Amino acid sequence: MAAGGNDSGGRNAVSEGGGAAGGSEDCSGYSDQPGRTVDVRITNNAESALYFGPMTAGSYAPLFEVTDASGKVLTNFSFSPAQCATAMTGDKNVAAIPAAETQRLLPGETADGGWRGTVAVTRTLPVACQPPGASAPLPCQKEVVAQSGVYTFSTQAGTEVNCPGGECSCLAGISPCFFVGAVVSGQVVTAQATLSFDASDALGDTAGGAAPTTLAVDIDFEP
Repeated sequence: MAAGGNDSGGRNAVSEGGGAAGGSEDCSGYSDQPGRTVDVRITNNAESALYFGPMTAGSYAPLFEVTDASGKVLTNFSFSPAQCATAMTGDKNVAAIPAAETQRLLPGETADGGWRGTVAVTRTLPVACQPPGASAPLPCQKEVVAQSGVYTFSTQAGTEVNCPGGECSCLAGISPCFFVGAVVSGQVVTAQATLSFDASDALGDTAGGAAPTTLAVDIDFEP
């Protein structure tokens, strides 16, 4: 599965131009918008173990993907370029790519994740919005609230797993079980669920100023 919930490569990021360089620059437009977290729970109701993770050695696979009504995979922050918020403080480091881990769910076990209700847009941070010493505009990513609509949360798993050296050992102290460097194999099975997302809640436009209700998505693998 291609990266989605925390997508890699920024392949679906939207490009937007930065402000004009020079003079007094309003840099507030490069700050992140707060999102509205959606709790995602994946349950294995099948009769055997399922494995979630990369299907090729050395790659990274998210636990789930989020797609909009057109089928486009939404992007949170990718691993490149840097985040605008950190670039404005002088931190241009690109987030490290997560370690390739495979998660095992035995029958009846669950895995929890979350979507921030946001997507990444690509901006160009002008020199005036960077710390002293900057000499050129900097490509960066800003987090914005996703548009209102129906979103599909999908995940896939394999029925088998291959571990380095042929022996799989769970990471100590973590439940459910995680394997490092393992590759998912066997039959590929999928599951999905949909959610109606209201962007106005994330933007603080709820009726009467009330806090938005908690959003949750349950993705179940059936027997």
